[in-house]
Amino acid sequence: MEMLIAAIAAKLNLPQPIIRKALSVVLQQARPHAPADAFQSVVDKLGVAPLLEEPAPEAPAGGSLMSGLLGKAGDLMGKGGTGKLLSVASSLQAAGLPMDRIPDFGRALREEGEAAAGDDFRTVSDALKGVFGR
Repeated sequence: MEMLIAAIAAKLNLPQPIIRKALSVVLQQARPHAPADAFQSVVDKLGVAPLLEEPAPEAPAGGSLMSGLLGKAGDLMGKGGTGKLLSVASSLQAAGLPMDRIPDFGRALREEGEAAAGDDFRTVSDALKGVFGR
């Protein structure tokens, strides 16, 4: 797990604690929507089980305007597609990941995840495309 976090942090030039929190957000959001066997295999291969138990990051008191707007927009748009995507983006911002780095984080996670977990990672990723509207 620490090697995964370090690799993504190095690719993005961001602190490891931010990557750790962002990875926790993604895993916790993915778990209910991914095929259970493939998801568990990914968790095992990446060694990220502890991240599933970490508390979700909370926006700082007052929160950022953008994070608040994203969260509210996600609530208004419903539980799937764009609404879910906006809610995840809001949670990633609360974890400290800058909005403009979210796509880079996704690419780095996909690269590292596929390298370590192969087809199972692709299965989970494909299942989430329908949930998050991508």
